[in-house]
Amino acid sequence: MAVSTIDGTLEEAVVKRSYARATSYERLRFRLADGREEVLTRIVADKSLAERLQPGTKGPFYLFKVIDHKGVCGLRDAAGGAWFAFARGAENGMLISIAVGASALVLSVLLKTWITSWAVISLLIGLPMYIVYRTARQEAERRFAADDGRSFP
Repeated sequence: MAVSTIDGTLEEAVVKRSYARATSYERLRFRLADGREEVLTRIVADKSLAERLQPGTKGPFYLFKVIDHKGVCGLRDAAGGAWFAFARGAENGMLISIAVGASALVLSVLLKTWITSWAVISLLIGLPMYIVYRTARQEAERRFAADDGRSFP
C-alpha cells in the first residue's frame, strides 16, 4: 500500500465510466511545479471527490495504490478547500465475501454437512484482503490529516 501526493495542476481528466459511488478515469494529466508532466492511467475517485477533479484545479492531490487499485483520495486546493473521500468498493466487497463465507461455514457446521470449498476460499481471500484495503484507507486518512496544517501556494 502506498500513499503519495502530486503537487501541481490538473490539466486533463478523461472519464472512462461513471458509477453511482465512484468515477473511473482513463487518465489524469498533471503539470507539476517544476514544469514536468505526470500522467496517471486507469485510476478511480469517489464520486464526491470526482466532482472536484476539474482541469485547472491546483494543489496537492493525494493518491493511493493497493495491489492493482489506484485512486485519488484527497485534494487540498489553492483556495484552502480540503476534500477526502476514499473509494471503498473493494473494501466493502471483501467484507461481503467474509460474511458469505462465514455464513456458509456456520450453516454447514450447524447442519452437520461437509464444508463447501467456496466458503473456505471466500474466507481465505476475503479476510486478508479486507485487512489490506482497510489498512490502506486508514493510512490515507492519517496522511491527509497529518498535512492539515501545511500551507500550499
